[in-house]
Amino acid sequence: MKSGGICVLNRGRNDSMAESSVDGFSVRGILGFDGARSSKRMEAVHTGSGDADNTNNTSAEWDLNRSSASDLDANNPSNSVSKAAAFSPVTRGLVTTADPSQLPVDQLDLAVPFPANLPSQYKALVSQIETTKHPNYPFILRRVYEAGHLKSFLQYLDRRSEARDAEIERVCAEHTSTLTEAAKDLMSVSRGVEELRANLHANRKISGKQMAEISEAAKQAAACNNALINTAMLMERISILKPVIKTVGEAQVCIENGQLVKALRKLHDAWERTRKLPHHIRLVKSLADNIPFMKNQLITEAKRGVTTALESARNANLKAGFLTLKNVCEMNGLFIEPYTVAQDCFLSSKYSEEVKFLADRKWSIEAAVDLRPLLVFRHVMLTFEPDDLDGEALKNYCENYMTQRRHQVSQMVQPPNHMHGIDHFRHYIQDIVGILSLELFINNAVSGLTTDTFFTELWNDTAPGVTAALSGNFVFMTDEDTCAQIKSLMNLFAIALNFLHCDSTRVHGVLEDMRDHYGEILLRKLVTEMNGVLDVDNFVAITVADAAEQKRVLGDFPFTLDASAAGGEAESFPKHFPFSASVPKFYSLIQNYIATYVNFSRDLNLSQAEVDDKVRMSTNTVLSRNLRGCVCGKVEKGALTVDQLVQAYANCTYLEYSCQYLEEYIASLLKPRATGTLTTGSATTSTTSALTPRLESESLFKDIRSQIEQQVYTSLMNSIEEMVSRFDSAAAPESADKPSILSTRVVRYLEVVFASIRKMPYSVCQTAWMTACKHIANQLQETFIHKSPLITIEGVQQLKNDLTYYEAFLMKQKDNADPSTLLLAFSDLRQSTDLLLLWDWNTYFHEYGKKDAKYNRVQPQAALLILEKMKESDRKKSSVFQNLRKNERDKKKLLDTITTQLKDLIDDTASK
Repeated sequence: MKSGGICVLNRGRNDSMAESSVDGFSVRGILGFDGARSSKRMEAVHTGSGDADNTNNTSAEWDLNRSSASDLDANNPSNSVSKAAAFSPVTRGLVTTADPSQLPVDQLDLAVPFPANLPSQYKALVSQIETTKHPNYPFILRRVYEAGHLKSFLQYLDRRSEARDAEIERVCAEHTSTLTEAAKDLMSVSRGVEELRANLHANRKISGKQMAEISEAAKQAAACNNALINTAMLMERISILKPVIKTVGEAQVCIENGQLVKALRKLHDAWERTRKLPHHIRLVKSLADNIPFMKNQLITEAKRGVTTALESARNANLKAGFLTLKNVCEMNGLFIEPYTVAQDCFLSSKYSEEVKFLADRKWSIEAAVDLRPLLVFRHVMLTFEPDDLDGEALKNYCENYMTQRRHQVSQMVQPPNHMHGIDHFRHYIQDIVGILSLELFINNAVSGLTTDTFFTELWNDTAPGVTAALSGNFVFMTDEDTCAQIKSLMNLFAIALNFLHCDSTRVHGVLEDMRDHYGEILLRKLVTEMNGVLDVDNFVAITVADAAEQKRVLGDFPFTLDASAAGGEAESFPKHFPFSASVPKFYSLIQNYIATYVNFSRDLNLSQAEVDDKVRMSTNTVLSRNLRGCVCGKVEKGALTVDQLVQAYANCTYLEYSCQYLEEYIASLLKPRATGTLTTGSATTSTTSALTPRLESESLFKDIRSQIEQQVYTSLMNSIEEMVSRFDSAAAPESADKPSILSTRVVRYLEVVFASIRKMPYSVCQTAWMTACKHIANQLQETFIHKSPLITIEGVQQLKNDLTYYEAFLMKQKDNADPSTLLLAFSDLRQSTDLLLLWDWNTYFHEYGKKDAKYNRVQPQAALLILEKMKESDRKKSSVFQNLRKNERDKKKLLDTITTQLKDLIDDTASK
């Protein structure tokens, strides 16, 4: 019933819409639609009486169908419009009636009275169903089920629906004929309107074409009339403007011929004549506008002439710079190639291609630099009137030369990409000098072209770039000869700048940077030479056979043998010197470095105090960085024996002693003074003034000697470790009281080594003895306790014999060290061997922990380790029959007991 009701509603809706046509309105369609709506509601209610859920669904579908019907009307606006037009009171002049589906409730109540057998609350439910847009059907159904009389209620609703449908049919029948008439009239009027519209459009096209032809004819007539009037007016005005046009033409010819000043005057004359003519005339206005354009063209030509003159000056920069530097050398008596080569030798020198212009007598700076465009530019600049240019434009024009010149100079001061040779530096400096000298020439030849301070400002703006280029490219120089030549060029450059009235402070700053870089080059070269000297030196004291060999080996090294100290061998040959060959060579290398550095530091515009300080600092750098680095590097390699290390130690003493002569040598190079000579025990010294720069050599050689001492100790320990590590704690002694071959070899090595070490200071010798003894004891203990897999009583006896031998040897060294101090190094091993050989464990356990204990240096951990290795040795040597012996069993039990006590002692010590 529910589904059928919905289908009837939709079908009735579609039928009513389909049958409402122009030919005739179907009363059945409209009534069918409204009646189906009422029937559908009743059927939905009746169906819902059996199932409340179906009631809800029916209500939802009812709402959906209603919305679909309303959407149909909304999506088809033509239907709505046609309906509105059919029922409009304006169309037919009728009074509209209310919607027949919404009849008043009072009329329905009269037509269909409320049954008396139904509860009165049903009236409210019926009112809600008929008047509410979205009735609450679940609520209505619940009320109906609660009150009862369902069938009577449904019959009542059907009677009300039928009464409403009957009323709707009556109203629709009344308006059907009226709607049909209105539709026919509307269609007939529409056809007449379309015909009228077509006729109006055709008439409009015809009239528009005729009006366009008339307008075109009027324009042609007006144009012909204007042409006749303008021709007559033009003939009249040309006769008036003929002198002005002639003057302008002459000015154009002057501009093309380069007569800029004459052209500017003619333009002024033409402008004065043009001002008197009426400017409303187009030709007059055109001439008035063309004259400023020609003036701008004239200004452009004058500026182009400035550019041409500057280009000619640029091409002459190198030659002008060469002549300037040549004159500076001649005036100051400097000899710097190629500026001081004789005139007849120029063409035959290696600079012949560069200086061949000197042989050309026609060449001159006046001929090389075209000054005529600059003179024209100045005349044009002075001929301007205030009306020609505004204040800012006139100022820019006057500064045009200075602007172009600054731009040109800023480009020329850029160094080439690869300025790594002396010729590149010379050409660059020569170019800068040429720029400045030509600028002075131009300012003197063409007065008023620049301001008074322009030349100074030009150099001040250029100087940072020039000095940066020179400093940045000088660092790539690695050859000292090239650096010296560049330094001479820089000095010449500074003198030339002063000659040209330019500030040379920045150039002198570059010279100081060059000096520092030159010092670094010398230091790198000196390092290489010092390493070469150390590589060929055998670190053996020098012995010379004759005077020629002595002079060749010693050179200028300030050392002479004292006759009393040498025992009469001071004059006889062969002579023996206490230092190796590297000492005089080092002294000679440092002397050469100082001389070269002082020579380079000359003419750098430095005070004497600054030069002294720089030379002293550089020499200290040689000693502290180069000399110490080379010597310490050689020592740290570990390739020198102890004898060679001792000789290196002695070399440091004599090198340190020679530093005072280096101070005198520096003083003689900087400020030669009268000096006296004194003879001491082993060398000749000189007295100098208190102003002699001091060298910081004491701390330097102290560090070098400390490094050599450490290497001596390291070499001793390495040799001792190599020999002592072969000790066998399980081997039986070769004889009852004799030391092993290993110990005799160690003692023999110590005798040989300390024969050389005795030449070192007593403190060093004593430290070397103590280091050797401690290392021997540590290595024996390490080998005996930790490295040896087995320990036997025989091996312990051999160790005691070796210790006795070492102690006896040390007691003989009273002149070199304190024997009692040296013997302390072996006290740990001595107590360990005595404890094992005497088997004095009772005393050990009884006195353990006391300060004056007999075996206070024996640690329980070491003793436990030794006993375990002895037990392992006994286990490997014992057989089945030996284990049956009572004394062997007792010995084993005793070892076990001692081992247990040692472990307990270790635990007690750890717990504390």
